[in-house]
Amino acid sequence: WAVIVGIDHYDKERGLTGCVGDARLMFSYLTKSLHVPASHILLDAMPTRERILRALYDHLRDNEDIPPSGANLLFHFSGHGSSYESSFEIMRTETICPADRYGGSVEDDAVPDISDRELNIIFSEICRKKGTNLTVILDCCFSGSAT
Repeated sequence: WAVIVGIDHYDKERGLTGCVGDARLMFSYLTKSLHVPASHILLDAMPTRERILRALYDHLRDNEDIPPSGANLLFHFSGHGSSYESSFEIMRTETICPADRYGGSVEDDAVPDISDRELNIIFSEICRKKGTNLTVILDCCFSGSAT
């Protein structure tokens, strides 16, 4: 079971090339080489914060088709990563950046990135419900502390 995210388009100045292609290659590898049924894979090429979080919860954590232990699970993210100062001097908050992160100004309705702390909580919940066979691939900057 997999959630695969690839984001090339953020805005004109911050776009990437190759992330969607990498996500499609991962999908192809899983289905053709490893024979994972396509219905077990959620591939999203324009994921918003809401869609990424919803995919992790609905497709992995809460999916009743996945047994409580023994299934192999994968989260693959290809896109921008970022980091922010933390209230602790020695630790920065590291994030993955959803496609809609540049949707507003900081003062108004900016969409927050998905922090390493959020990911850690979500991955822990998935492992508690579905077992610890969870592989996380973060193809982005600032991903060192995400898991």
